[in-house]
Parts: sequence; C-alpha cells; structure tokens
Amino acid sequence: METKLIETYFNCKSSQKLWVANGDDAAVMPPLPNGHGLVAATDSLIADVHFPKDMAPELIAEKCVAVNVSDFAAMAATPRYALLSLTLPEVDDAWLKPFSTALIASLNKYNIDLVGGDTVKGPLNIGLSIFGSVAPNSVLRRSGACAGDILAVTGFLGDSALSLHTGLKSDSLIEQYLFKRYYSPTPRLKESHCLSSLITSAIDISDGLIKDCAQLLRMEQSLSLGAEINLGFIPLSSEFKQLAKLKNLSLDIINKLKSESGDDYEILMTVSQDNWDLLQSKAREHQFNITQVGKITDTGKILCLQDEGVIKSYSLSEALCAGYQHYG
Repeated sequence: METKLIETYFNCKSSQKLWVANGDDAAVMPPLPNGHGLVAATDSLIADVHFPKDMAPELIAEKCVAVNVSDFAAMAATPRYALLSLTLPEVDDAWLKPFSTALIASLNKYNIDLVGGDTVKGPLNIGLSIFGSVAPNSVLRRSGACAGDILAVTGFLGDSALSLHTGLKSDSLIEQYLFKRYYSPTPRLKESHCLSSLITSAIDISDGLIKDCAQLLRMEQSLSLGAEINLGFIPLSSEFKQLAKLKNLSLDIINKLKSESGDDYEILMTVSQDNWDLLQSKAREHQFNITQVGKITDTGKILCLQDEGVIKSYSLSEALCAGYQHYG
C-alpha cells in the first residue's frame, strides 16, 4: 500500500542531477556548489493544532511548504531538496490527490525537488524537511545585532492573526485576502537574498514580533541588548485596517494582533544606521516593502511605545512569553 501511495502521488522526477534518486532507501545529492554550506530546516503541521483537520488539503500543503521556505529566507539560503513525512489515518484518494498536487506545485514554485520521505498510519500530521545551500559570506544569523541598529520588517504584520481572530472566514474579498495570508504566506526569499549584505541579524516572524525580537536579542546576552518598538510604526495592510474598522476592534486588540501573534512569516531584521539609507534604496529599486519599527538599545528590555510614550515594558524572559507558545 505504501509503495502504491508513493508511486501514485509523490513519484516526482528531480530537476537536478541526483546521484541516487527517489525510490531507493535514501536519495544521494551531488556536492554543494562553490563551497556553499548545507542548510537544513524542518517543520511539522498537526491537525487541529496548526490547521483544522477538515481544512482543504491543498491549503495545508501550501502552508507546509511556505513555513519551511521562510526559514531559508531568514538565513538568505537557497532551498533545493525536500523530504516528506506523512502520517495519515487512512489512504484517502479524495484527500491525497489535491494535497499532493498542491504540495508538488508549491515545491516547484521554489525549485525544490521532493526526493523522498516516509508514510505511516496515525493522526494526520505532515512533516516536511528541506535542504539547501548558502554561500559562507551571505548567511544571515539571529546573532549580530548591535545597540543603535535599526529594527525593521518586511511586508505587513497581523493579517494571519486577524484572520484567526475573525474565524478564518472567506466570505468577503477582505476576508479572502486575510485567509490567504494565513494559509499561503509569502516567504521573503528575494528580499533576504538581495539585502543580506546590509543586514546585521534576521529572523522570520513565526511566533510574533515581540517574541521573535527577543529571540534575536538573547543571542547577544553578553551585550545586554534591548529594543524599542513603536507600535504605531508596525505596517498594516489596507485589508487589515478595513476589517479592523468593520469589526470595531479596540486599539489594544489591534496592538496585540500585530505585535504578539504569529504566522506572519515576514523577516524581522536589524540594520546599522550607516547602511539604512542604502538598504531603503535597494528595497525601493526592487519594490520591497521594508518598514522601520524601532531600534536596538542596550537596556536589556523591550519597550513598546505608542505616541512616543512607553505603554509596556518586557524583560527578555517576559517577551519570550508574549507570542505563540508551542507548549502553552
């Protein structure tokens, strides 16, 4: 049954020359180009934890690929190969066909080859591991921020959180946009590759702006770094603003959605003051949306500002509890 399942839905031909292709006990990839480093990332999506179990399988597949690729974007790395670990309660052709079609299409979008994996019976769980490469002088890290650096983000924050807050509906055009942002986030590969030489540290925003900011800062414990985040500077999509107004959401709820909620998969980065103008220029040239939301300090705390006044202060340990909690 497993062999038939794989041959029917996941028997992909590699676009790259493998030494041993899918179908053997393991795939063997050729050496990495030009002395590049090997990059590996993995994520699991579990039914009724990361998605409703009755959600359309193609949407589940799209999100599974996107959240993995986002890890590569955060490091300015290039994804190349994928392994799929698929746990299914039963072999359901009506579910597997749209899932596999969307999964392969999503991988192809980023030139990633599915080279192997495993299937097993059990509660629905999708695990995807992606492998790729990065040039040694281009890799971005969570470490590297310095006091005085500008804190900036790509894209818009809070769209996914607002979609969850309103029940993941897709009735209106606005809700459809936000629904899509939750299930099909856009990994910022182009942005990180283009701007990596100007960025001092980076992380993808999966657990919330404040928590992920704390993840950056804790990498430099000896420097006692902190941050100031101006909540009014956090970029919001027009769709977020329209739906928040329609739902009459309070400022407190809006602030929480855009600063403490996960699933944005935008890049949070630090940039030195000296390189900020050049980074903005390159962003405009390539039509990237990059917004300054604050700055790195030496206070050891994260201060959230509204209209120039501090409305909340976090120690780093408190900030790490301010976003999505994997075991909360």
